[in-house]
Amino acid sequence: MGNTYTTSSEDKLDVSIKTTAIEKFTYVVIAGRKMLGTKSYYSTLNEAAWTFYSKKMQRHFQKITTYNKNYATSSYMFPDQKAITSFGNGGYIDQPPSIKIGIATFDLY
Repeated sequence: MGNTYTTSSEDKLDVSIKTTAIEKFTYVVIAGRKMLGTKSYYSTLNEAAWTFYSKKMQRHFQKITTYNKNYATSSYMFPDQKAITSFGNGGYIDQPPSIKIGIATFDLY
């Protein structure tokens, strides 16, 4: 994943992130029939690779930042209660995690 931003008409900044993501599905079983109760996420932002090009300096600058920061959605750790109350409506689907770095929003799944 990557995004490019113009800092002036000739300078550019590129950010690419590396993530690890787990989707967890929790089901409710009634009379042998499985029904979706919840869908949740656990994601890790591993690192971001930053590349900046300065036209004035005619130079590239690069940096890799390690974050190893974890993000879990609201029902990831304890999905049972949400599954029990939501399975009849097609299940509760957590909004996937995302983070904002500067003006960019990155999806972590």
